[in-house]
Amino acid sequence: MKSEQGYATPVVLGFISVMSLVAVWAFNLALAQNREVQARQQLLLLQLSFSSIVQEQIFQVLDRPDSVQLGTRHLSVAGVNVVAELSNERSRPNFRYSNAEQLRDDLLRLLPSDANVDRLISVRRSWRGDEAPDSLEELVGNLDLSAQIAACLTENFTVYASTVDPLASGYFSRNAAGAILRINVKTLPAETPSLRIRAIVLFTGNVEQPFEIFEWVEDQQTQNPSCASE
Repeated sequence: MKSEQGYATPVVLGFISVMSLVAVWAFNLALAQNREVQARQQLLLLQLSFSSIVQEQIFQVLDRPDSVQLGTRHLSVAGVNVVAELSNERSRPNFRYSNAEQLRDDLLRLLPSDANVDRLISVRRSWRGDEAPDSLEELVGNLDLSAQIAACLTENFTVYASTVDPLASGYFSRNAAGAILRINVKTLPAETPSLRIRAIVLFTGNVEQPFEIFEWVEDQQTQNPSCASE
């Protein structure tokens, strides 16, 4: 007959094995939760930093418009590689106000070859009064497009207009009134976390309300869409 100690040994070893597995699981869970917390913190930091970059760009236009340069800047924000893009919104074809013939040519040129251009023209023609979209997000939301075509439409077209374009020559002089700028701040595609802020801003020339934000979008579309039909 085996002693009580002999019977107890495998039970104890089994208990220790189970407890070891539980400890490893708890440790891995703690690590995963810690990584998740760190990822959320880094994303929040990027959101705050990107918002600050957009605001700095707006106030630079208001304060020193003649020093503003359109184009792309490469930055490092919290150890993440970032691109900041500033462009003239009015240089894009206007989906809302262009004549049908010109709009058709621009759609064929700037959208993927599988885009149903005739349908897009038909939808634009059907708008009555206040049915026309007030924003790019509303435009693509009403058209039931693939993700690629929607991205190309918002990247290459606009629905915004103003009476004058101080950037018609390609640069500011002393007055930014009437300018509509698109400010994109985004992480490079390989970076984690990924984030993009797209702001479209009208500069009014009004002292009491010098600018109006037409659109402010935060998403993860950091990859430039493949759009051209050629």
